[in-house]
Amino acid sequence: MVNRENKILDHGYRVALLSKKLGQTMELSEEEIDYIYMAALNHDIGKQYLDIKILNKKGEITEREKIYIKMHVLLSTSKAIEKQMDVYIVKGISHHHENFDGTGYPYNLKGYEIPLQSRIIRIVDTYDNLMMGTCFGEGLRREKVIEIMDKDISKFDKDIYLKFRKMIENHDGYLSELKTAN
Repeated sequence: MVNRENKILDHGYRVALLSKKLGQTMELSEEEIDYIYMAALNHDIGKQYLDIKILNKKGEITEREKIYIKMHVLLSTSKAIEKQMDVYIVKGISHHHENFDGTGYPYNLKGYEIPLQSRIIRIVDTYDNLMMGTCFGEGLRREKVIEIMDKDISKFDKDIYLKFRKMIENHDGYLSELKTAN
């Protein structure tokens, strides 16, 4: 059985690599890409402090468990501050579950109130969770993941999402390598 820390690290690594690739696709500066990579790599580090039984629970979770799991954002942010990470990285971590339509958490930010790095991580994190089955279920095929994300497009910055979608549709080899790198 893979331990919790390895699953969190593997997920962070995949999200970091895809976020970096997306940043390059968007032609961001190298410095910004490096910060996005670090924020993505550390976005879920707070999960290591949560109850493994709740994190690994299959099927429906209770409202109380949802609230408990959402604490990982604050725990991850706290850990990043404790490690004296750059404020750009801390913001990327603290807002990675904010939705473009304002329905996310922990602060219910909306649209461009959400930092760019968080908007990128939000898309890539969702993609990886659905692909790898890290969210209460089995991994899905890429076509199904895209179908789900297309239906939820209001949660994402549409311009960034469409660039991400084009990127993953054009990089089968890269994605295959990423999936087997674990």
